[in-house]
Amino acid sequence: MSDRYDQLMKNKSIRELQEAMLRGDFTCVELVEYYLERIAKYNDRVHAILFLNKNALEEAKAADMRLRKGDHVRPLEGIPVVVKDCINVVGMPVAEASNCVYAFPTEDASFIKKIREAGAIFLAKTNLTEFAMGGMGNSSRGGQTTNPFDFTRTAGGSSSGSAVSVACDFAAVAIGSDTINSLRSPACSTSVIGMRPTHGSLRNLGSLPCKPSQDICGPMGRTVDDIARVLTVMNDLDEDLTAYERMTSFEGCTFGLLRQLLSDDEDVNAVVDASIKAIEAKGGKVVDFEMPEINVKYLTDNYDMGNYGVYDQMNPYVEKLFGMTVEEIRDANKACPEVQKRLEGACAAKGQGTEIIREKLERKEVLTKKVSDQMDAMGVDALLYPHQSYLIAKIGDPAQQRGRNGIVAAITGFPAIVIAGGFSKPDENAPIGVPIGIEISCKAYEEKKMFALAQLLDETLCARKLPVLD
Repeated sequence: MSDRYDQLMKNKSIRELQEAMLRGDFTCVELVEYYLERIAKYNDRVHAILFLNKNALEEAKAADMRLRKGDHVRPLEGIPVVVKDCINVVGMPVAEASNCVYAFPTEDASFIKKIREAGAIFLAKTNLTEFAMGGMGNSSRGGQTTNPFDFTRTAGGSSSGSAVSVACDFAAVAIGSDTINSLRSPACSTSVIGMRPTHGSLRNLGSLPCKPSQDICGPMGRTVDDIARVLTVMNDLDEDLTAYERMTSFEGCTFGLLRQLLSDDEDVNAVVDASIKAIEAKGGKVVDFEMPEINVKYLTDNYDMGNYGVYDQMNPYVEKLFGMTVEEIRDANKACPEVQKRLEGACAAKGQGTEIIREKLERKEVLTKKVSDQMDAMGVDALLYPHQSYLIAKIGDPAQQRGRNGIVAAITGFPAIVIAGGFSKPDENAPIGVPIGIEISCKAYEEKKMFALAQLLDETLCARKLPVLD
C-alpha cells in the first residue's frame, strides 16, 4: 500500500472513511486491502486476529457499487469491522479462540445481523481469553495477545484481540463482549474507546453466554461518534444515539469521583488528577461519591455470580453449536491452564446456586436503585474513575489483572465508556508509556448524556496515541 493510502486511511473514523470513499479518494476494496496488509505485517507481533473473511474483497466490491450510486448510504456502508470470536458471524468460523471446538454458524448473532444490514464488512474474527473466561487475553488457538504499546504486557481481556485490532489499525471498528471488565479492560490498555451499553438494551443471542445477568456486547472504536453510530445500529432501542448534545463546556455538569477505586499507582493517579483538572477547567464540578458498597471486593463477594450458573448457561449453547458438552471440553484438556481451571470450576458448580443467584439478583436491584438515588440526591450526572487502578498486567503475571473496576457497571447495569486518559512514564519496554483509561458511567439508558460527556472529555484530554509498531 502506498504512503498516500496510508495517509488517507490510517486511524480514520467511520465518518472520515465514508466521506473519503464517496469523494473517490479511495475505494472500499482499497480500504480492505489496506487493513489486510496491516494484519499480514503486524499480527504476528500482537496475535489479535484468528480468522479472515475470505469473501471480504468481494463484499467490498459490492459496497463500492452501492457507494458509487450514493443515493442511500447506510450507517456502516463499506466499513470493515472485526468481531470477537465468541460471537457468531455467518460465513466465518467460530471457535471461542479454542483448539477444542470449531464450527460454522448458520445464523448471525442478533446484533451482528443488524450490523450486516447497516452495510458493514466483517473482516476478521479476533482472539480472546479462551471461552471468554478470564482477563489475560490468552488462548490455545491464538496464543497470547500482546499489548502493542508494551509487548511484555497483556492487552487485558477477554476482548483483547478486538481492542488491539483497533489500536493497530486492522479495522475501523471492533465488537467485543463484556461480563465484568472484558471489553473495557482491553480498551483501557490500548488507548481506544470501548463501551458497555445499558444491560438489557440489546440481545446477546449468538454470543457465548457466561452470566446473563451481566453479559452484554458492545463496540470499540476511535471516536465517541463511532461508538454511538455502531451502538445505534446494534442495540434494540429505537433511538438515534448519534443525536447527543455536542458540548463545549461542562457548565452545570457534576461528576462523582469514586475515590475508593484509586490505588497507590502514581501514573494512574496522575491521569485521574489531569482528568479532574480538565473537567474543572471547562466549568464542571467533581465531587467525591462516597458509598462504601462501591468497591471491587465487596461487589465481587456480594453481587457477582462467580461460577454459579455458568455451566447451566454455557452447556446448551456449546452443545448445540459444537456438539460437545462443557465436561467434554474440560476433559479434552486442550485449553490454556488459566481457562482449564475455570472450566473445572464451572463444571463443579453445575446445577448449583439457584437460591444464591436469586438472592444476589435481588440485592443487585436494591444496590442499583441506591446508587441511582444517591446520584440524584447529589446532582451527579456521571460516575468517574480509572478503569484500572494499576497498569495492565505483565504477560504471565501470577496475580493476573489487578485493580480492574469495571464491575461497577457490570453490577449496576449502567452504561459505561472508557476513553484514553493518558499514559504511564515511558520505559525500555514501553517507548511512549502504557495507556491508562478513564471510565464514565451514567444511569441506565442515559447513553446520550454519557456520549456527550465522554466526547468533550476525550476532546479536552486529547490523550489517544497510536502504538509504535515499526
